[in-house]
Amino acid sequence: MIRPNKEDRVAKFEWSSSGGLGRITIGKNIVPMADLVRVDSSVQGARVFNGPDGSTYRWRPSTTNTDILLQDSNGDVIAFFRPTKRTRYQIGDVYGELHFLRNAGAGTVMHPPMMDTVTVTAMLYRFCAAWNL
Repeated sequence: MIRPNKEDRVAKFEWSSSGGLGRITIGKNIVPMADLVRVDSSVQGARVFNGPDGSTYRWRPSTTNTDILLQDSNGDVIAFFRPTKRTRYQIGDVYGELHFLRNAGAGTVMHPPMMDTVTVTAMLYRFCAAWNL
């Protein structure tokens, strides 16, 4: 995954040989993908991860629509993924939109380390949901 108009990578995904979760490099940190999508047994379908700030964040299905919500440790929604009808572009197909709520919670979701982590964990959450991991 490459940032637009930049040459530096947001993340490098290294899948396991069986096609499952492997490891990921975000910046200079290498972590097991499983650490970024830990099952949260307190909420059905939820996954948690520790952000670059050390706080715990939770991806969870919305109770009112098809959105997938990202909550901070206080339960405030700071971002969400909205599935959309597939749209074809020259670069590839798009299946959804990732929205950042810049003033929600501590207001740090738009800072590069956090924004990168949110983007990566949204993708991993969708992967786990699609393959029942």
